[in-house]
Amino acid sequence: MKPLIPETEVKTINRQSNTSFMKQNMKLDGLSAVRAYRDVFGYIQDNRLNIKTAIDMMAGKGVMSSYILQIPTLQELILNDRAEDCYQYLKDKFKHEKRVKAIWNKDYREVSLRDSPVDLVAIDFNNFTWNKKDLVEPFKTWLEHNRDYFRYLLYCDSFYFSLKFLKDEEVREEKYQDYLKRVENELGGMRLLKEHVYQSKSCSLFLLENQ
Repeated sequence: MKPLIPETEVKTINRQSNTSFMKQNMKLDGLSAVRAYRDVFGYIQDNRLNIKTAIDMMAGKGVMSSYILQIPTLQELILNDRAEDCYQYLKDKFKHEKRVKAIWNKDYREVSLRDSPVDLVAIDFNNFTWNKKDLVEPFKTWLEHNRDYFRYLLYCDSFYFSLKFLKDEEVREEKYQDYLKRVENELGGMRLLKEHVYQSKSCSLFLLENQ
């Protein structure tokens, strides 16, 4: 899968949970993100996951959205971002893309899929891990209300950053594998299909199947 952003143009991201992507400095993580997207969306294509509808819940500047639009089977995409500057940017960037069904300006916790079920939910969290209770509880609440309305979940998880400075690679890998098992458990038995650790070691992308 070809990159949608030239690697020389990607900038460093300073991740804060409530910072608009328009105000983030996208360098180091941006390059890592492009490589992660290429890997995960390549997996989706190679394994012919039948994804016809999707929602990008924290679309930011639409980078992940552009990769979602490369899924061969995709027919409809909903974009959402609660930041007003991102919302306006997305409206302009995708104004000619016919498969973009709607662009919303909501907190993801306010999004209900009951009337708009999708095959894929993508959430590019800024600094989510299952160790952050203040972020976990609203996410679990959202899942409780929407779990019946999607098949695949793709989200960004920042746990790996806590392992970044461990010198013992064996210990780091053991802790990471334990966390992967925890992810499936926390998500009520969803099956982990694909994971990719960013080259910057700041986070991972997880693709899970909602069983």
